[in-house]
Amino acid sequence: MTVGPAVLLTLLLIIGDFDIEFDLDSHDFSVGDSHGVGPLSLKLMLAFTAGYGLGGYLAYKLEWSLNHAVSGLLFAVPIYLLVFVFMRFLYSQRANTQVSSKNIVGQKARVTAKVLSDGVGEIVVEDPKVSRTLHMPARTDSGTDIDVDSIVLVESVDVGTARVKRL
Repeated sequence: MTVGPAVLLTLLLIIGDFDIEFDLDSHDFSVGDSHGVGPLSLKLMLAFTAGYGLGGYLAYKLEWSLNHAVSGLLFAVPIYLLVFVFMRFLYSQRANTQVSSKNIVGQKARVTAKVLSDGVGEIVVEDPKVSRTLHMPARTDSGTDIDVDSIVLVESVDVGTARVKRL
């Protein structure tokens, strides 16, 4: 019970960025910020399983007077916590390149497809925090069309569509 999870955990920590995560995205905007590893991460569950198996195996082989299940838990919890702290450290070192609507609001953008007064156009805007350029749909409330190559100000972002006004 220990060898399989330990090998898989080692492979995932070394070469894999595979994990079971749930993320709600809308046009390159994440609903929540990613803070790294969650407490029910696949890697952490494998670490717990490996520690539990190791503790039970050692209790059996070394004929400890301690119950195998209790011994498994005594090994599983510290190993789980050790891997959790190590993974939090690794995630904190990772650069964030995720575009956020909070960063784009208030930024200047260039119109790449005419923004119609009663329709949708397109703008290109740069997120200053991650230096990433984003093409996105745009609307205006000004009542007049905004021509291509005009500079606009992003007032808000709603479900992946920017509200802009001409500068």
